[in-house]
Amino acid sequence: MRLKGLVILISCMVWTVMAQECPYFGNTRKPETHSGLTHCTWFGKTCCRRTEVTSVFERMPKLSSASVRCQQRMEYLRCYFCSPNQGNWYDRSRNRFTVCNSFCDTIYNHCQTAEYNGTKFSKHYVNGTEFCRALRFHTGNIGCYSFDSSVFGGAFNVLPYHSLVIAM
Repeated sequence: MRLKGLVILISCMVWTVMAQECPYFGNTRKPETHSGLTHCTWFGKTCCRRTEVTSVFERMPKLSSASVRCQQRMEYLRCYFCSPNQGNWYDRSRNRFTVCNSFCDTIYNHCQTAEYNGTKFSKHYVNGTEFCRALRFHTGNIGCYSFDSSVFGGAFNVLPYHSLVIAM
């Protein structure tokens, strides 16, 4: 019984250490407070810098007629590289992010009626897994990036027709 408790304790310690690193950006970057972020502002400490966020978000195609829930989930997905917990679901040896199947499905369900270049989102993808894999994410149920709806419960608001990630 003591051995089992020790294994759980060590596993939790490794998980915590990994969560405090930014493996996507190399061995030396740690989450820090960055002022002036225009996106991904809900992370108290973040792995990304303002210029990185701005560069990524400026190049994103836009969805039209997207509901607020669709916009929020897409915004959250785009912020994967800023998460201070990316060590929990980014495999550096494979250069692979894992997004939870349930998060992919939630995006799909909320964004089905949004349009990209005049075509409904649901015409481009048959389900959430296909959508996430089209973006080159690995999908899974354990050790994966999931949506935290609490970040949108406060003052944060997504502007209408915000640019969103789309892979065609």
